Order: sequence, then C-alpha cells, then structure tokens
Amino acid sequence: MDTPLAATGKPPLPRGAESSGHLRPGRIRFRRWTWAHRAVAFGFLVWFALGPWLPDWLFQGNWNAARWFNTINLIDPLVFAETVLASRSVSWELVLGTLPLVAAAVLLGRIFCGWICPLGLVLELAEALRNHFLPRRKRPRQLARGWKYLVLAGVLLGSAVAGVPLFAAFSPINAPFVWRGWHLAVALGIVAGLVLVELWFPRVFCRALCPLGALYSLLGRRGLLRVRVTGPERLGCLHCTRDCPMGIDVLHDHVLAGHATVNDPECTRCGSCTDRCLGDILQLGFAWPETVSKVTPGTRAPERASSRQKASR
Repeated sequence: MDTPLAATGKPPLPRGAESSGHLRPGRIRFRRWTWAHRAVAFGFLVWFALGPWLPDWLFQGNWNAARWFNTINLIDPLVFAETVLASRSVSWELVLGTLPLVAAAVLLGRIFCGWICPLGLVLELAEALRNHFLPRRKRPRQLARGWKYLVLAGVLLGSAVAGVPLFAAFSPINAPFVWRGWHLAVALGIVAGLVLVELWFPRVFCRALCPLGALYSLLGRRGLLRVRVTGPERLGCLHCTRDCPMGIDVLHDHVLAGHATVNDPECTRCGSCTDRCLGDILQLGFAWPETVSKVTPGTRAPERASSRQKASR
C-alpha cells in the first residue's frame, strides 16, 4: 500500500492528480540525470582547465576550438559562423571541424548546454545553493527567451562588420580558461557578476542572453534525444515545470497538451524534470519529434500560471 502523500512531508497534489496508477509518493528519489549531467560537465570543466598542462598529443585548444589526440579537430559552431563572416572566407578545416558538433546538436538537441557547458554548470550549482539556503522566489524577474536570438544576430552582424569573431573573443564560457593575469581576474569577475545577477533573474544568461545557446536551440529543435511522456495517465503536481532550468512549462504545454515528448527547442536534455516526476511519466530517451499521446480524460491540473509566473519557473 502506498504511503499517503501527506505523510511524506511533500506539498499535496491538486485534486485529480492522485488518480494516476504510476504515483509512488513514499519513495526516496535519487536524481540520477541531474547528478549525471553535473558530473559530465564537471569532468569537461576540469579537463579544459588542465588543458595548458596536458601533452600536445593528447589535447590542444580551448572551448572555441580544440584538437584531441593530435587527430580530431572540433570547432564551436558559433565560432565557425563568426570566423566565416569576419574573414569572408571558409576553409575545409573549418567545415570539417564544425560538422561533428553540428551533427551532435541536430541528433541530440541542445545537449551542450545541459551536459557540457562549464558556465551552465556554475550557474546551475549557484542556483541550487541559493534555493537550498533561501526561500524559493515567488515572482522572480525574467527576460523573454527570444532575446538570445537577437543577441545571436547581433554578434554575427558585429563580427561581419568588425572583422573579429566577437563572442569567441569575449565569451564568458571560454574567457576564464584562456585569459591570463589581470584579464583572468576580469573574466572571473564577469562570471561572478552573472551569478549575482541570477539571484534576481534566475538562469537569465542561459535562457535569454547566450547566443551559443540560441544557435544550439535552432540546430537541435528536432533532435531525437528527448524527454518522453509515457503512459496513458497524467499527474498535475507541477514539479516538472517548477524545476525546469529553461523555464519550460512542461506540464501544460507538453504533458497535458497531449504531446508524446517535450518538443520545446529550449530543452537542454538535462533530465531535471524526469528526476522530479512523481509518477515516472517523464523519461529521457530517444523518440521521433511531433508525435502525440492520449491524455486520460478527467485528469486535472492547476490552472495555467500567468506568463510572468511561467517564465520565472
């Protein structure tokens, strides 16, 4: 017999949500995908931080472009676009170095942001610490997610006009790993400034300002790695929406809307919503985009939040 929800110390579910046969409220949940993507991102962070001291045959480069095992060249897609526009030329070396990362984004979605980006990891951990020690914000401020596409257009246009890859030169993702001396202090100050800003605007850089995230959203909007909505029944607990770092309304826009997957291009495949799903309805796996599942009639959920509340979660 399942433990009553009130006995678990968790907030009660809305009426009608308890009807799902999947619900296991008394179980202790291990956030496997959350800790998995943090461990992977931390591994990349340490690797790139140690890059200058690694043998040249093993690794050379930084987050903009790197050479692995003295054979494999990988170039950031945004660096490729900026370099082509700034130099008004293109080479096979640039194309071949960019293709693997473009292919990974097309197939797997915005996985760089959720599993690899060092700045994303720092901001996620800062947000987790803030929520652990301070009360959750009731109405946090947030910029519209569409702003980052304007930033992307701006850095591409600026690179073409200035003849310099602008974001590659000043990226807060790469700068702490390549700037030295007082420049390094500036780079770390920028990261610290973002952490402070996000005390009032949670994950604002990743959601609304990062041009690289915007590019990966465009490339990976039809990626096959997705959060799948499984089973015929639905819960209305809102944990998935509240815990999404990208502010996606997982419950209303995808689960209760009848979609078989979370098909929002902003999804970073981090798995946070699947870890928080009380009924194991959300699963991270491979699925074709734009498929629809059947929602059990009569399942209820909380009323849709206002646009300001929705963006803040």
